[in-house]
Amino acid sequence: RRTDEGLRLTVEDNGAGLDPDKAKSGLATPPAGRKGYALRNIYRRMQLYYGDGMGMDIANNESGGARIELRLPRMPEGG
Repeated sequence: RRTDEGLRLTVEDNGAGLDPDKAKSGLATPPAGRKGYALRNIYRRMQLYYGDGMGMDIANNESGGARIELRLPRMPEGG
């Protein structure tokens, strides 16, 4: 959806959701013993490129499943 600040893209599922401690932190971290840094790197790159207030949020839905919301800035007309 479009907002005054830009674009918000939301992806949801109805699966088991994320580990509650990881979902509470706002950004999922890799499980113990694994080296998955992709989501954390994407989040950091989005903040570096677009600034504070942009990026992504990862959380569990109250009804089950997980939700990821990407926040992107409004691009200039014709850009």
